Amino acid sequence: MQTLGLGNWLSGPLAFVAVALPIYLVGCLGLRVIGVPAILTAIFRPRREGAVRFLLGIFVVIGVVIALTCSFTPAGWTFRYNPISSTFLVQSEYVAWIFAVEVFQTFYQWAISRGIYPALAAGAITATASGLSLPATVQHFVVWRDPDHFFGAGKPFGRELLTYDLQTLAAMDFLQTDAHPGDVVLPAGNLIAPVLAFTKCRVPVGYFSFGLVARSEYTRRETAEKKFWNDLRLGKVEDGLLKDANVRYVVVNKQTEGIPATIPASLSKVFENSEYAVFKVDPQRLSETVPKTL
Repeated sequence: MQTLGLGNWLSGPLAFVAVALPIYLVGCLGLRVIGVPAILTAIFRPRREGAVRFLLGIFVVIGVVIALTCSFTPAGWTFRYNPISSTFLVQSEYVAWIFAVEVFQTFYQWAISRGIYPALAAGAITATASGLSLPATVQHFVVWRDPDHFFGAGKPFGRELLTYDLQTLAAMDFLQTDAHPGDVVLPAGNLIAPVLAFTKCRVPVGYFSFGLVARSEYTRRETAEKKFWNDLRLGKVEDGLLKDANVRYVVVNKQTEGIPATIPASLSKVFENSEYAVFKVDPQRLSETVPKTL
């Protein structure tokens, strides 16, 4: 309502129900809005043989209701965009396409009954649906030109949406071969995306993790990670984060972080090329070097 300039003169429950809510639903559902009558019919006038349609209709409606009425936020965070509750809306939008396709089928049968060639009717419906969906597709790619606009609180995306050189891919190939599924890798700052995409490994602080844990926990882990890399640049290796996050591998960018002259016994170099060095963490030796207070 505020974006459309209606917030100052049109407010209250009636405006919400009669104006804001329909605009919201049309904006969220897009072309799928043509399936809303079928959804409501499946719910309020169910047929004896329509149990599955009834459940699908309830699924769609519940997703919208949860997104509008609930906020699921880890302790300490306040988001302009709530990523968890909106997930329910996203899932309901997927299912809403089923009812929209039913409407397309009805249009198709109506066109065939009027003597229109099947190929022409199908082509017209497909072209119309694609054309009406195109604006949202264009908007998606325009917005993702600056993804940090939405996800500024977490890890930045920009540089990691680029292609990767052979040195990076070689390091990822090594991890894919040597690491076990679920092993934790502490990567250099620009390697989070390839580690998650090309290997079976996890990372201590990843994308969207700020929306999944309490703010105090996220801040503590993020601070520990920054301290680890800062200490590494000064020629020191701190084992605290490695122990706390169960890190199994550390990937160092030789140009930005460099390799310390002294490497603790808990780390052993297992891979190296002109850009990166991969160190494997020995959990037994690590436990011997970490203070008991950690």
